[in-house]
Amino acid sequence: IDGKGKLVLISGEAGIGKSRLVEEVLQYSRSENVLVLMGKCFFREGGDPYLPFVEAINDYVRQQKEQEKDVNIPAELGGMISRDSGRANMPMGLIGISSDADEVAEVKPTKVDVTLERERMFETVYKFFSDISKKQPLVFFLDDMHWADNATLQLLYYLARSIRESRVLILGAYRSEEIESSGESHPLTDTLQRMT
Repeated sequence: IDGKGKLVLISGEAGIGKSRLVEEVLQYSRSENVLVLMGKCFFREGGDPYLPFVEAINDYVRQQKEQEKDVNIPAELGGMISRDSGRANMPMGLIGISSDADEVAEVKPTKVDVTLERERMFETVYKFFSDISKKQPLVFFLDDMHWADNATLQLLYYLARSIRESRVLILGAYRSEEIESSGESHPLTDTLQRMT
């Protein structure tokens, strides 16, 4: 991680050793003073958008607090931070709810350019990772990418294109048989084709 950001994906059938390989990479990274953040995709219909990124941001906050360091999170990502360790929050800026809101008040309809808001959020997440990597190299591990939702894959695509000049390694793992056996075009396959 020498200032040339990369995306590295590990694929294979269940039980072939992906997790063991990833654990070795993460353990080595930690031994070299590289910050490791992790997020996992979960199988469920209509999964939580951006969940692995939400988990990674919460992981960062937890690690910084454990080391008694100041935690500086961009206001736009404040809604992603869990108030309790038991649940992650989704990015509220995309649905018109303030990240400071403890209760959902009546939201008056406003005209929102969803594409523009999504691009702003993507840029904020990129800047968050990039800023971290200026202080310390960063490995972001996404597990079970075969279960990633479209929103997560769109953000991954954006980051993979944007981190080229950052000390960021995005490491992902997925089961090849899960994307091959779906019988139809898999969102991960589509994303990987766009990246090549």
